[in-house]
Amino acid sequence: MKIAGLKNSFTSRFAFILLLGLFLLTNLSCGLEVYILMPEPISTITQKPDYSNTDDTGEKYFEFVTNESADEYESLGDFKFRGTEIYYRIYGSTSTLDTQVNTLVSYATDSTKSASSYDKLISYGYKALASSNYDDEPLIKASSDSTDQRVYIRLTDYYNQSEYSARITVDGDYLGGSSSVTVPLRNGSDGYTFNFGRSGTYDKAPLSGDSDVSYSSSANGNWYVAMFAVGLGRDTTFTSYHSNIEYLGSVYINANEENN
Repeated sequence: MKIAGLKNSFTSRFAFILLLGLFLLTNLSCGLEVYILMPEPISTITQKPDYSNTDDTGEKYFEFVTNESADEYESLGDFKFRGTEIYYRIYGSTSTLDTQVNTLVSYATDSTKSASSYDKLISYGYKALASSNYDDEPLIKASSDSTDQRVYIRLTDYYNQSEYSARITVDGDYLGGSSSVTVPLRNGSDGYTFNFGRSGTYDKAPLSGDSDVSYSSSANGNWYVAMFAVGLGRDTTFTSYHSNIEYLGSVYINANEENN
């Protein structure tokens, strides 16, 4: 009886160890989450506007070079870089803008928080920038030959001067090779522009309750737009990934004036 008991005990332990091993093997080989660290989204920022500069012409635009030729992408195998998305938010208060932007920048530059910088950006209500004559995402599609691209964004029109017109260009061309100007638009299906002081059908000043606005009753027509860039990618299973965020700057828009 003792020998039989020992055999049963040994068999039970062996079966338990075997099942545990199979369980661990299955979970390690199939259920382990793979974390892909994407390179920073921007190679160089050549023009970083600040809302404190009220010059309506020369400094009121964003310009940067994407980071698509980074050596880090070669080590990611079949991982595909999809392009660069631009996120914005409209503020009626510079103090709210400063507080949120400073927090986001601190997340982006902190090695322990940078992985959650995108989630923090979304939690503040930042929206993806849209464009006229272009309906694809991300806004800045990856180049076909993995080369960096120069992006120019001006949100508003200054009189009828083409040099200071609202537009988005990539290496000097409109988005998607469009033959018509690609004008920055607010997120949503309404197609509203950032010409807050104009009276066109799609020119509307921000309102309380707009999803892309941090409203302030004391704004009195003074609005400020901050923007960030985020790189997007996906792996062979079509799981989406995003990079750390990068601050592109901010501009002042006066809704009491037609030209900004």
